[in-house]
Amino acid sequence: LNLVLNDAAKSSKEAVAFFDIIQKVFNFFSASTIRWQILLKHVKELTLKPLSQTRWESRIDALKPFRYYIGEIYDALFEISENINVDPMVKHEAECLCNLIKTFKFICSVVIWYDILNHINPISKLMQKPNFDISLALGILKTLLKHLNELRSVESFEKMIIDSTALATEMGVESVFENSRGRIKPRRTRKHFDYEHNDEPVIDPKQQYKIHFYYFTLDVAINSVNDRFEQLKEHNNNFSFLYNMKKLKNLTHEELLKHCKDLQILLTNGDSTDINGIEMAHELKSVSAMVDDNLTPYELLTFVINAGDFAPNLSIALRILLTLPVSVATGERSFSKLKLIKTYLRSTTKTQTHPT
Repeated sequence: LNLVLNDAAKSSKEAVAFFDIIQKVFNFFSASTIRWQILLKHVKELTLKPLSQTRWESRIDALKPFRYYIGEIYDALFEISENINVDPMVKHEAECLCNLIKTFKFICSVVIWYDILNHINPISKLMQKPNFDISLALGILKTLLKHLNELRSVESFEKMIIDSTALATEMGVESVFENSRGRIKPRRTRKHFDYEHNDEPVIDPKQQYKIHFYYFTLDVAINSVNDRFEQLKEHNNNFSFLYNMKKLKNLTHEELLKHCKDLQILLTNGDSTDINGIEMAHELKSVSAMVDDNLTPYELLTFVINAGDFAPNLSIALRILLTLPVSVATGERSFSKLKLIKTYLRSTTKTQTHPT
């Protein structure tokens, strides 16, 4: 999901320029303790946070002060720009930042990006939990995709505009999209045929923002979620019959045997295979008669092991299922812990000296 945010944040010039302004405001205040004290005088509950290229959770932390205290941040910048004791270069920089954040386009971007990040961030945290499995991950990813598709509707965009208008009113900003100034225009080319026709450009600033930023960012995020979690969906389809014990009990022997044989083919490499599909089907029939319908794969594996591991094929399949990483953070966390253990053992190992 961090890579999904990366794709969306770099999808358009508007998105790149927006986060660049966020970082510039933080750099301006953090470069001086005097400026930081002026900021704290106006913004008392939250403080500005920097952006990070690797920890994408920092983006929600960086946007939160702008979402709820953008007026106070503007007041702090304005105070610095009007202070006669401040260096003229610093005053000019503060004035430029005031002009950048006091635009309706920037305010809309704050509201939109905060809503997107506010839905992705908790899902990202959930998917990094050790006990989180693939089935649960795909369930919340479907919820995320549903929300992103709902945001793409005209009603959702207008709701964002209403929320942005309320924020703009507090700052005294007119809720009108500004025309792009200094926009680069393409060089005119001569037409070789009379039937050639140029595409009609989008002139309305609101429509430009809606098409080139709002819809484009959401489309990139939706496509990125579908592409990056395609392999996760394939793994879930292969092991899906082990997630729902109630549904598994209603399967016929032929359907259960087909699932187990397909899993055997998947877990076969050359002449070696991890499980026997026919034996696993019989083991599942026996185990399903002994357990409850709402048992999770982890609870099912615990039951099999505590009962004497009488179903070795099922035990192997469940262990493979439960050790499949939901996110890349799972593998990285394992290697980080192994590195710590190795360093600890190396530092505590003492060389024994033998008398000559």
